[in-house]
Amino acid sequence: MRIKGIDFLRGIAILLVIGRHLGEIPNSLNNYSSTMLKAWKLVGWIGVDLFFVLSGFLISSIIFNKIKNNNFSISDFYKKRFLKIYPLFLIVLILPVFFLNNVPIKSILSELFFMQGYITGLWQHTWSLCVEEQFYILFPVIVLLLVKANALKKLPYILIVMCILVIVMRGGSYTGAPLFTQTHLRIDTILWGVFVAYFYLYNKNYFDVLFRYKNGFVVGALLLIAFAIILFVKLTFVFQLIGFNLLAIGFSIFLLLSIKVERFNNSFFDRVFNMISHIGTCSYSVYLVHIPLNLLILSFSFSKTESYNYYIANSIYIVCSILGGILINKFIEQPILKLRNKYIL
Repeated sequence: MRIKGIDFLRGIAILLVIGRHLGEIPNSLNNYSSTMLKAWKLVGWIGVDLFFVLSGFLISSIIFNKIKNNNFSISDFYKKRFLKIYPLFLIVLILPVFFLNNVPIKSILSELFFMQGYITGLWQHTWSLCVEEQFYILFPVIVLLLVKANALKKLPYILIVMCILVIVMRGGSYTGAPLFTQTHLRIDTILWGVFVAYFYLYNKNYFDVLFRYKNGFVVGALLLIAFAIILFVKLTFVFQLIGFNLLAIGFSIFLLLSIKVERFNNSFFDRVFNMISHIGTCSYSVYLVHIPLNLLILSFSFSKTESYNYYIANSIYIVCSILGGILINKFIEQPILKLRNKYIL
């Protein structure tokens, strides 16, 4: 069952990512709209961290619920994950590569085996898939071992230790610039999603206070996210240590609050909510296709000169990314998922 509030957050995440990859804004542009575009481009990177938190929550919730009902199969989990990620990934990002010349085999293999965080791949955005898929290869194994040892209650402590280890490794790898791509330096954001899923399923009463004082928590979440962005802009050592975790905590609050959001009383906000939620249901397709379209559309010289042409090029990029992703979701992704769900419980 889909949760509309979470689909809305997915929509926000993919819109942030699209904004991150807008073309470079010409110096001649200095007005309100260019300021808004610069802000969108500046903060767009946080969309991936929002995806990580959502992914950690949703995938681990599936695992925890199946374990609770005594019907979890690790082989079925891997099969379903493979069929969710791989077919569309191959169709959108790998098959077109074979029509190009002089593509390094090493880069193709990096993409095929989700090693983009450690070995240079073909695309600049697939490193996040590398982080997720490497994590989801190991995580079910850890959970099953804990279940067999009757020690699942120890999982929160393991997650905390893993988060601390990631922070220590990031601190030891400090170069003066944020590290984005390597799994062992980025999984703490996913771990926060897992942490929230565990407590939401097994200790749901802990979150009553969150819903009781939701306005205060919203303000607190926004402040955490804003502080993380400021640290990122300054490229400080503090960001390298805890910046991603500040984002994860802020996003976790919004995630929990979004579970109970189905609609808005205001008709305008409700229409916007529904539209962004629909984009969120297609977020994987949009994510895959937006960089190829970005390279295709923004590679034309007219996008880099006059302000008028800049707006045209980026408007085409944004619209094509969203519509392209929606069409791919409808005609390719959904049929594949229906076949998957027909044969795998």
